[in-house]
Amino acid sequence: ILCMVPFMSACGQLETPEEHLVKAQDYMDKGELQAASIELRNVLLKAPDMLEARWLLGKLSIELGDGATAEKEIDRAVQLGLAQEAAQPVKARAIILQGDFDRLLAATTYLAPGMPKQDQALIMGLRGQAYIGKMELDPAREALDEALEIDPAAVEALVGMASLYGLQRDYAEARIWVQRALEADDSSGHAWSTLGDIELAEGNSKEAEAAFSKAIELQPYTVIYRAKRAMALVQLDRFADADADLQFLATLRLDRHPYVSYVAGINSFKQQKYREAAQAFEVSYQSYPSSLPVLIYLASTNHILGNLQQAIIYAERASNVAPRSL
Repeated sequence: ILCMVPFMSACGQLETPEEHLVKAQDYMDKGELQAASIELRNVLLKAPDMLEARWLLGKLSIELGDGATAEKEIDRAVQLGLAQEAAQPVKARAIILQGDFDRLLAATTYLAPGMPKQDQALIMGLRGQAYIGKMELDPAREALDEALEIDPAAVEALVGMASLYGLQRDYAEARIWVQRALEADDSSGHAWSTLGDIELAEGNSKEAEAAFSKAIELQPYTVIYRAKRAMALVQLDRFADADADLQFLATLRLDRHPYVSYVAGINSFKQQKYREAAQAFEVSYQSYPSSLPVLIYLASTNHILGNLQQAIIYAERASNVAPRSL
């Protein structure tokens, strides 16, 4: 057996880039995304300028929730000759996956000529979502309306409309839009996650957990879905299950993600682990210092811990963010 190991290793090294590419495509067809990613990286070790491998790895990285790698690979594919009308929609998805709303808007100011209508609608839908992320609701609606004029079944635009109404606490209207998104594509993890958001906002924690679980089933590598499910589990007082989701995210080194750390703070707070809660909320605060819920929880945890001066500081900051909040 030991004698055969070098031989087997050498056989692997003798595979051509084209053979690795065929194996990668086969893994993708089977839904084995991690294995496909390894094969594509093997291709690029041997043929770093193979455009098709860069293109596939860029699209695959989005499915794996790795927006930074997706963007890097798409940029390299463009340098190797990939047309802008093909690259721009994928790059837009990669950027918004990283939560960089300003850069998404800057990168999609102009649409590449010759782009199919479906992709035009996708980009406009993502622009609407970026404006929602920036809490600029009027331009968000304009972008989403434009997307739906181009393609009435554009899922990202329909999901964006659901989010827009959800922010305005018009949950009945939000449900109509998310239902339209699911009718257009019931395999959209984003649509199921948005339904979970609505259920959570209305206090339907059990239904929210089911919707987030469906989103995870469809897109297991999208981090935010698991964090949202953890929040639903906390609301159900299923702390051990929430801990399991949070630990999974920690193994991916995502425990310092602002939303993940916020959920971890809520999880600790509800279990009266106030010191751990304060530490988690502080991590979230570093990324979003004007987040009202984070400020209120930081004021509360510090008050409970007897850090009264620090509690006053956070309470005053919360009051400045929302001066009319009771």
